[in-house]
Amino acid sequence: MKRTISLLSILNSALFLAAAQATAGILVQDSFSGATVNSGGTGWQPWSNWNGSVIFGSNLSFGTLQTSGQAMINTDQYGGVSREFPSISSGTVWFSWVQSNNAATNVAARVNIMKEGATKFRIGQKKDETDTSFHIYDSSGLSVVNTGVSNNGTHMVAGSINLDTGEVTLYIDPTGLGLGAAPSSAATASYTFAAMQIGEFSLTTGDSNFVFDEVRVGESWADVSPTGAADTTPPSWTSGFPKADTATTEGFTPRLQINEGGTGYYVVVANNATAPSVAQVKAGHDSSSSGALRAGNLPLVSNAENSSVVTGLSAATDFDVYFVATDSAGNNQSSTTLVEISTIADSSNGLVTFRMANGLASDGSQDLTTPAADGVSNLQKYAFNMIGGETGQAATLSVPNVSVLAASDTAGLPRVGRESGTGKLQLTYIRRKVISNPGITYSVQFSNNLGISDPWAANPSASESMVPLDATFERVTLTDSSAASTARFARVMVSGL
Repeated sequence: MKRTISLLSILNSALFLAAAQATAGILVQDSFSGATVNSGGTGWQPWSNWNGSVIFGSNLSFGTLQTSGQAMINTDQYGGVSREFPSISSGTVWFSWVQSNNAATNVAARVNIMKEGATKFRIGQKKDETDTSFHIYDSSGLSVVNTGVSNNGTHMVAGSINLDTGEVTLYIDPTGLGLGAAPSSAATASYTFAAMQIGEFSLTTGDSNFVFDEVRVGESWADVSPTGAADTTPPSWTSGFPKADTATTEGFTPRLQINEGGTGYYVVVANNATAPSVAQVKAGHDSSSSGALRAGNLPLVSNAENSSVVTGLSAATDFDVYFVATDSAGNNQSSTTLVEISTIADSSNGLVTFRMANGLASDGSQDLTTPAADGVSNLQKYAFNMIGGETGQAATLSVPNVSVLAASDTAGLPRVGRESGTGKLQLTYIRRKVISNPGITYSVQFSNNLGISDPWAANPSASESMVPLDATFERVTLTDSSAASTARFARVMVSGL
């Protein structure tokens, strides 16, 4: 029976180059040493974790190869798992992994090298193949090289791919780990395909006897065959990092720096939100495993700052930013780091400026309060120009002010009366000009019975006249379309944007 494990990559070569610079040669690495089998390693896309029915297996070893963590086994004979990393389109790239297999079962145990679902070539044993040697297969599954080396037991598989020419050089159980430009042992096999791009490993295995471990993709032989004790120490933030600064009306700049090569991650969540876990931050999630307000990751080299720009947030608002870092060996920091940041107020919005000048909450939660206990809200006093030292105004919000606009004044609550000669209902009020970006809207509405059975609504047939007062204000009079035979009412609705 067959199951497929896919390592899918669909991103561009620019990201590949960034990863190469950040990790000093190692592009992708997984020793399955994370908190779960799904989330370890480095070089993977931050949103991509192993999924499917995978479990930890015992760590595989090969000679002096540097190993750590555990290994991966897929227990679902029919399902598959995938994990993405940046695709590679030019130059020469090296790969290696350690595998353990029981070739006597005559079931599939091969690795397909692919790009966006299209097979480029395959290494291993084809399903139901009577010859259990390592083969190189072409994209159609035809064996083009039989190495004669049995894939039974534990082996290190390594090789290089010249993506510009399509030449693949394969080494089974190479020697000279970590040294020179290539293994000291002769190549097991080679074959030249057409020029290619790669971005996917697809493991095809028939049952759970196949164990996969120590996956590496790098720029050189030494990158994919390190020796000595494995790095098990998580990275540390250098002094003063991480930080968030350079706040704007819609964002800020996160800055990260650690003591070794790796990747830094961050998420932006609401102020005082529950802290997300390390795995959630790496996935770009909040504490509920939903997408954070904003999230990102940055490649990091030793003791060098890298930064990004976050945009699209609300002005004059407090946010929490959680950071975590992973080194090139896949060691995660044990906990996240919180940094608080506040976006600045949009000074072009009159309502925001009014809130700041009067000590009101930036989120508008105090707009409808009445600190003077006069029944007139803070928002109404802003809308109708009722703060100041002129007629119809009071010095502060805490001073009672129920002034009604006089005929030729510039401040006060709306005035209601009848048009001379027609008896039509008229409402006159002070309005902030749209050109001043007031941050509010006005809506004059009419009703015959205060909305009891006749809903409040604008009257598109009403006529409007306007008198400019200054650069910010105008005095507006709205005249109803007909004289009321019984009762008629009018009001001004003011809403913050």
